[in-house]
Amino acid sequence: MANEQAHEHGELVVKLMAGKATQGEAARVGAHYKQWVRQEWEGNEDRAAAFCVEALSTAFGGGRGEWGTLTTEEGTALLQFFMLVYLPTRSSRDDDARSLRDVVRNNGMTLRHYAQKIM
Repeated sequence: MANEQAHEHGELVVKLMAGKATQGEAARVGAHYKQWVRQEWEGNEDRAAAFCVEALSTAFGGGRGEWGTLTTEEGTALLQFFMLVYLPTRSSRDDDARSLRDVVRNNGMTLRHYAQKIM
């Protein structure tokens, strides 16, 4: 996704999460997401999710780290957020997961608190 399109996507996701997106804006977020799954993951959302969970788990310490302390619902919310906001590629997913980790830590939050905030 080009920088301008990625910026627009990010702004729309923020509006969507705040409950302030129009139906058209929500549809554009969905279209960007579907395009990402199709182009980056050969249309296989389960494969995208599996690779993204692995990247997030690694970035947040695995099963014995912060990732391992999350409930299923918290982990699912973080995964969905990560996939929707970052639209990570196979080559960027690890860097993107570390970027999310940095956002969480730079805001003085635990991963659990961040997950609950986005739920």
